[in-house]
Amino acid sequence: MNGQGLFGPDFEFAQLDTRPNPIMAALPTGEYGGDGLPSLGPSLFAITTMPSGPDTLSPGGRVWLIDHFGSPPVGWPAHLPALVTTPPVIAGVYPNAYVFVGCADGKVYGLDLAANIVFTSAALPGPIAGRLAVRGFVTPNGAEGQIAAGDALGDVAAFQGCVGLCVGTIPPTWVTRVGGSGFDPDFVWLDFNGSSAGGAAGLSCASGAPQLVAHDADRLWAFCAEGTAIGGWGHAAPDTLVAALGAADADGDGQPEVLIQTIDSRVGFVNADGYPSPGWPRRTTPEHFPSGGSPLALDVNGDGHAEILAMNASGMLSALGSDGRQAPGFPLGTGVGAMGAPVIADLNRDGALEVIAPDHLGDLFAYSLPTPSFDPVVSSWPMLGGDPGRTSWLPASRTTLAAAPSPGPLEKGSLKVYPNPARRQPVSFAYKLSEPARVDFHILDTSGHEVASFTRDGRQSDNTEIWDPGRLPAGLYLARIHFLASGREHTELRQVALLR
Repeated sequence: MNGQGLFGPDFEFAQLDTRPNPIMAALPTGEYGGDGLPSLGPSLFAITTMPSGPDTLSPGGRVWLIDHFGSPPVGWPAHLPALVTTPPVIAGVYPNAYVFVGCADGKVYGLDLAANIVFTSAALPGPIAGRLAVRGFVTPNGAEGQIAAGDALGDVAAFQGCVGLCVGTIPPTWVTRVGGSGFDPDFVWLDFNGSSAGGAAGLSCASGAPQLVAHDADRLWAFCAEGTAIGGWGHAAPDTLVAALGAADADGDGQPEVLIQTIDSRVGFVNADGYPSPGWPRRTTPEHFPSGGSPLALDVNGDGHAEILAMNASGMLSALGSDGRQAPGFPLGTGVGAMGAPVIADLNRDGALEVIAPDHLGDLFAYSLPTPSFDPVVSSWPMLGGDPGRTSWLPASRTTLAAAPSPGPLEKGSLKVYPNPARRQPVSFAYKLSEPARVDFHILDTSGHEVASFTRDGRQSDNTEIWDPGRLPAGLYLARIHFLASGREHTELRQVALLR
């Protein structure tokens, strides 16, 4: 779609005050589609404009609400005490919905649809940066949920959002510093345990509460809902990650993973232990144009399993299955230099899905897919932010059901050791368990002497453990890995070669 666009010929962003932030949020105002299902339009659009000066006396730095005719409702742009520094998030269902933004004064503000301030957080040490993530919201007499935010100094915080249910400035339920100056985070809320109360991912977090994953540059951090840091996260990724994470059950194990794409067009998913599965992320093009799109999750062929849908700057729209292969008919093409994320929708209301993607000229391409219907649990992340409001939250209604524990504990063929041989770098042991288990690692040299040993509590999920050989001499070593669960035990032996 190009030409006059969806706002009509008389509307231009210049009418707002200055060029807009490219991330919008939408609120369908028609019939509510139900939990996890799309609602009907038309829609209201929220957008943040970029500041052109240091304070609110200069143009820009405002949040606007625009209707489908291109006109701002009465009261918009909202009059806030500081410049807006984040894209907007819309949480709730029309007409009980709220617009959240972060500002240069370190506070998060919530606005009702009449542009009244209905939520104010306490200030973080620095200006709010990056993007927000909002979960929960909408009750009969008000709204409550949880808001994740970060500041430009490296702080990550969560606030209890209680619109209409509490008054005054809301302090953070927790705040922690993970980065430094220039921190530009984005977030996603999800429950690694899947849609079950069994704690299948083996996390120490409270059962039934989601976890928060934060991202900046090449690092990911994960926290329980109450703020406890989850072990295994915070290490560097193989490349800088594109801003805006996704969430879906990418490998079909019943537990969601974090979807990622790097700026070098590597697409993958990160498990509850903070590491991708062996062989991931995977390159989707041999070219090295910088990519800027967030990955989605969609069942593109109607087989009941989600593929990771991602667009790279080579103009290729890929759909990767859990085996890392392209789905039949993919990749599709748009055009070299394309930036941004695709969107999944039923454009013509025939019950089948289309995928819409841009090219670098501003045109939109729409492709029909053979998927017979929209399953919100399988196709759980249909657009940037996960939903039109850009809330970056995977609710239980769109989360797969984790499998019950089964005897094992090691799933046959799942143990991988890489890199092998390893040259001056740590060795990863990746494996998948069908039930929680204690895992003992013993590393022996060729004479049978033990040079390293450690024990881990394995999750009923994908697991990755890292062994750093340090200054051990080059040579061949034997890894003895013992799995013990519910009286059942199993031992695997693997040779590991070290090069210097």
